Amino acid sequence: MVTPNGHVCLICGKARSDKKGIRQHMADGHIESGYRYLCPLCKRVYKNKNSFTVHISITPGHGVLKGGDIEQCKVYQWAETSNMRS
Repeated sequence: MVTPNGHVCLICGKARSDKKGIRQHMADGHIESGYRYLCPLCKRVYKNKNSFTVHISITPGHGVLKGGDIEQCKVYQWAETSNMRS
């Protein structure tokens, strides 16, 4: 939904300035909310695909992960999350 404050999420009411921003919010915050991404190289866990993609793009030696490799790193969020870092 578009308002004077920008594009607003119909689920939680958060606003983003553009359509791309609200799409990213929906993917990160609602669509994939039950999943995490586990980096197979350093074993860090990320709360969404976007933060995981940023991690592999800026971490030396992680550029080997591409396309389908990223989706294979998707894991269902387990009950114990106290040891997770994002």
